[in-house]
This record gives sequence, structure tokens and C-alpha cells, in this order.
Amino acid sequence: MLVLGFSNLVADAISMGFGDSVSASSEQEVIIEERKVTEWDVNNQRKKEQSELVNHYQALGMDCNDATMVSIKKLPFEIKLEFHIHFQM
Repeated sequence: MLVLGFSNLVADAISMGFGDSVSASSEQEVIIEERKVTEWDVNNQRKKEQSELVNHYQALGMDCNDATMVSIKKLPFEIKLEFHIHFQM
């Protein structure tokens, strides 16, 4: 009886570890795909994305003119992309 209980405990631990591993890899795949979609949006829908940036900056308390200036300023692509990803999640 004790052996069966211990083997059940080991089997449960292995099952939970495997399930967690599959879940983590699936979550990573979703994050990568979301990043690709956001990157495409930033590259191909620039006006819409700049408008969203202005709205985000205004929600943070920035003046409309300042928010517009910052959103059209030539920031590195990675900074703009990270900002979009942060506020879309």
C-alpha cells in the first residue's frame, strides 16, 4: 500500500512538471506571436499607432501638444515597440 502511494506521488509530480513545461512553452509562443503582430502594426499602420501613443501619453497626464511631439519624435523603433507592448497587455 505504501509503495502504491509513493509511486502515485511520483507520477503526480512528473505529470505536474510536464504540464507546467508545456504551459510555459505555449505561453512563450503566444508572447512571440503577439510581438510580431504589434511590430507589424507599428510598421504598417503608423498614423493609427501614433494616435494610440498620443492617447496613452495623455492618459498619463501629458498635454496634447507635448504628447503629439513625443509620438512623432524619431525614437528608436525598439522603444516605441516596447511601449506599445506594455500598454496593450
